[in-house]
Amino acid sequence: MIWAIGLESLRSFYNKISDDVRERIPSVMVRNREQFNPSDSKTSLSTTTKEKFLKGIATAAALLASVAPLSACGESYSEPTPDTTSTSQETQDPTPSVEETSSPSPEAREIPEIEGLDNLLDSLDNAKDTNDKRAAFINYTNMHANSESAKLDIDEFGQIITTDEELPGVMKNIGEHSAYSINLMAKSYFKLVDEGRVEEADKMRDAYLSSMAIGSAQKVIYDFFEEYKEYPEERYLDYNVFDLFPLDGQPNKIFESTGKDGNYPKLVRNNANNADPCSDEGDLTRCNGLNYGGWIPKYQAAYLTGDGGVEEIMTIVNTDRVSAEGLNFDPSKKQSLDVVTDRTAKVRVAPVIIDFRGISVPHNYQKQGSPMLFTINGEDVPAYEIPEIQNAWDNIKKD
Repeated sequence: MIWAIGLESLRSFYNKISDDVRERIPSVMVRNREQFNPSDSKTSLSTTTKEKFLKGIATAAALLASVAPLSACGESYSEPTPDTTSTSQETQDPTPSVEETSSPSPEAREIPEIEGLDNLLDSLDNAKDTNDKRAAFINYTNMHANSESAKLDIDEFGQIITTDEELPGVMKNIGEHSAYSINLMAKSYFKLVDEGRVEEADKMRDAYLSSMAIGSAQKVIYDFFEEYKEYPEERYLDYNVFDLFPLDGQPNKIFESTGKDGNYPKLVRNNANNADPCSDEGDLTRCNGLNYGGWIPKYQAAYLTGDGGVEEIMTIVNTDRVSAEGLNFDPSKKQSLDVVTDRTAKVRVAPVIIDFRGISVPHNYQKQGSPMLFTINGEDVPAYEIPEIQNAWDNIKKD
């Protein structure tokens, strides 16, 4: 886990920070390689993982010994004896060197200007309801989607008008759009925070989480955005989690769920599932206060991230066959699943992201890797049985 960060990074990040922050490092490090999911604890970590972390610190310390003083495991570090031959001017000069004041963290990342960001903020200021917010976010993402199939054809209410017959293709478009949406929103939030525009960043985030994300995805996005804001010294780690691809790039999809006989896959509520609803094994329809039911159309895919991890994104839809007002609500508070018997009848669709998490590689408490369920031809299959995900894990182990 340590080698993914770099030795220079390790020295500056670990050796110069306060004790209260240092205590939090292992749980953050494990997010970077073993992947984060909403049921993770920030303060609890397995003994094995801690031992690996400390072993990594010791190894890095040995390698850095010739470059700069660094305390090793079990050894004390003594400050060098002051040079008593220095002149009064030398010892009293309070001016720090240029290197001390301007040396940037090697992990710092500059986010380029993002077209349309200020216009998005203006649109959100003028938004009257959920329909307005959803339309603003989808149009903003459409502007940055580098694939025509990821651009959603919406009306002024931020809704897609389609049929059940056409829905399998529409769900693919919605899923591709969601990958761009999460990637863009993270970079937009991080940029605003980096520029000191925290109030605007939080307002944008809250609008997004009340119109475009629910359940597990809502929890993960909120927690990481808050951490990015509150812990500047860890920002590059949080950036990596959301760094799916560059703004001018495309998502690297390695697997997508499929329904039976070419239909769209479905997310089905399971009241018999007693696992934590937000965990890999849990029932996502009940995660983070949700109360969804029925056979819900979904799009689910696994992606390689910028730092070599594997992330899963799942998007579902609310539907209404009567009016745009029928979908004008905060999707985390209610659900609309209008069943249409005529597959050619028009139906309104509003997309919402329900899950975004790292797909964990095999480790001490998940020996086979993440049991997160994907769907293949209508049948649920755990992530650790999917060859495309296994291959990605194998590449992570080689790094």
